[in-house]
Amino acid sequence: MQLFHFTSIAHLPDIIRSGRLALCESNISVKRRMAGPPVVWLTKNGDPSADAHGLQHDPAMQALHDYWKIDKTRIRFTVEVPNAWVTRYHDWAKSQGIDRKWLSEIMQTKGAFSWYVCSRPITMEDWVEIRDVVEDRAIWLPAPRPDRHLSAKDRV
Repeated sequence: MQLFHFTSIAHLPDIIRSGRLALCESNISVKRRMAGPPVVWLTKNGDPSADAHGLQHDPAMQALHDYWKIDKTRIRFTVEVPNAWVTRYHDWAKSQGIDRKWLSEIMQTKGAFSWYVCSRPITMEDWVEIRDVVEDRAIWLPAPRPDRHLSAKDRV
C-alpha cells in the first residue's frame, strides 16, 4: 500500500541518518504522553495543504503541546508497505482502548479519516521518495533495485 508520512525539515537529517521512520506518540491519551504503543503516522492523502490532513497548525492538535506549532507538512515521504503493517487510526485507537470523547475530538481534525498507523519502524527499503513539497523537488530517491517493481505485499 502506498502511503505518505509528513515531517518538518528540521527532523529530516536525523531520519535520513537513522535510515528509518521511527515510532512516536500514538495520541491514545490526552492526559498522559506515550500512554499507548508507539506508531509511525501515515496518511493516504499526499496533499500537503492545510485542509488535507490536519497537520498544518491545527488548533486542536496545537493544544497538545508546542510540537504541533512547527510546519510538519514541508517534507513528504512516500512509502510502500504491506497492507498487513498498517491500520486505520480510528480502528486502531479503539482497539487500544482510547477514551471515546478524546477519539471524537481527534477525529474532528481535518483529514482525520485519512490517517493510518504502523506499529513498526519503516526503513528506507520501503521508502519510495522524499520530497520537499515547498520547492517541489525530490530530496531522496532509492537506488534502483530489481525487486522495486514488486508490490510491498510481494516483497514480504
